[in-house]
Amino acid sequence: MVMNIHITRNGEQHGPYPEESARQMLEAGQLLPADLAWHEGADGWKPLSEVLGAAAQPPATPPSPPAGGIPKRTMAGAAPAEGKPEDSEGGNPDQIRVTRKGEPIGPYSREKAKEYFTSGQLLPTDWGWHDGMDDWKPINEVLGMAAPAQNTAAAGKPGKGKKVAMIAGIVVLLSGLIFAGITYGPDLVAKISGGSLEKRIIGTWKDVEDRGTVEFLEDGTVKLGTKIAVKSVEMEGSYKFISKDRIKTKFNFMGKTKEDEQLVSIEGDTLTLTTIDPDTGKEDPTDVDKFKRAE
Repeated sequence: MVMNIHITRNGEQHGPYPEESARQMLEAGQLLPADLAWHEGADGWKPLSEVLGAAAQPPATPPSPPAGGIPKRTMAGAAPAEGKPEDSEGGNPDQIRVTRKGEPIGPYSREKAKEYFTSGQLLPTDWGWHDGMDDWKPINEVLGMAAPAQNTAAAGKPGKGKKVAMIAGIVVLLSGLIFAGITYGPDLVAKISGGSLEKRIIGTWKDVEDRGTVEFLEDGTVKLGTKIAVKSVEMEGSYKFISKDRIKTKFNFMGKTKEDEQLVSIEGDTLTLTTIDPDTGKEDPTDVDKFKRAE
């Protein structure tokens, strides 16, 4: 039966890989001796070098950890439980014990631990202890080393990729808004950006029942085109917003001035004007006009 090996590195899982492939990848450096490995039937995650056996280790592979004695963390990234290993009596202060996410991946000689830390096989998030210490500490503190540049700003780091993608998205969005403003004018940009009714109402609107058009200009002028009998009539008047969603219009028609107060709403490309009854101050449901924005 082929043993399929699952790999965990820096909290990310890879594989599974057939045993022979895992051995080849270990020899080629694609997998690291300190990577945590598991296969069906195993009682827990262990260093890959231990899972594959000493014969599969490259010359520089650290020794497998001794059984027991190294406390496991209660959660990923947490420090090991307080206290030193049970088998620490008579230990060597130059033999560094290491845990990663609660699993032992040492001990290593101090020299080898520094070498592995510099190369990235040991991580700043690993915890270390040696004989004579009162408690576990981050491995770089145990070794007296600063985190290597590749550990803190590695190329291809997920966080960096997300930031680049976010910046690219913002650039595309801004480019689209600029294009819309140049191509379609301020009306569309105001609609997309959720601008005020004062801005969004500007433009030409066509009555949905094809009874005429109304055009609102930025200078407060309103032009009305309609039909009386079979004759087309154009009138010009004025409008102003008296609240955020109400306007007052004024037209001169046949020597008489007509003023109306209307409730304004715009949904998508539809403009609705509802006349306010001057006696009650309420909306008149019998006097509602709907318009579509003209092409």
